[in-house]
Amino acid sequence: MAAATPSPAANLGQVIEDLLPEILVAVRASLYRCSHRGDRDEIDDLCQEITILLMDDDFRRLRSFDHASSHKTWLTAVVRNHVINHLQRQKTMISLSDLTPATIRCPALQDRHLFAKELRDNVQEALTRLTPREARLFELCYLLGLSTVEIAEGMGIKPQSVRRRKHAVTKKLRQLLQH
Repeated sequence: MAAATPSPAANLGQVIEDLLPEILVAVRASLYRCSHRGDRDEIDDLCQEITILLMDDDFRRLRSFDHASSHKTWLTAVVRNHVINHLQRQKTMISLSDLTPATIRCPALQDRHLFAKELRDNVQEALTRLTPREARLFELCYLLGLSTVEIAEGMGIKPQSVRRRKHAVTKKLRQLLQH
């Protein structure tokens, strides 16, 4: 009875088993080059992911090695690319104990809408307390965005009067909104 010849997959499996120490060294080196200190579990996980990556699709990546470079160079490139992709997928984690209450505090969206509505209502109320001439000046200046000269021509007053009245209207509104 003739001895059974090992299958190509068994040979590639042995190749991967032989490469495991080199994969481990390459993962550590890649993490070090990326200024990332991986813990033992993370390094083990990356080694397993790379091993599975090499075995995927009937050893497609391992079969892609074309001997144009040494297997160590090829493996280093595969590992480096995988580690970089892994690190880019990770999100920066911040410990909750490192956060200050000011950075955590965020008013609810509903509260912001209520504050905005209250402010709009207060401004509308304050605008009703302006004289018709002050309300017209406010509308021309702040709502329509006209220049001082354009407002002066439209209201039939001097530009200097527009500036003075604009300042007076702003001051009056500020006082009305504070109460």
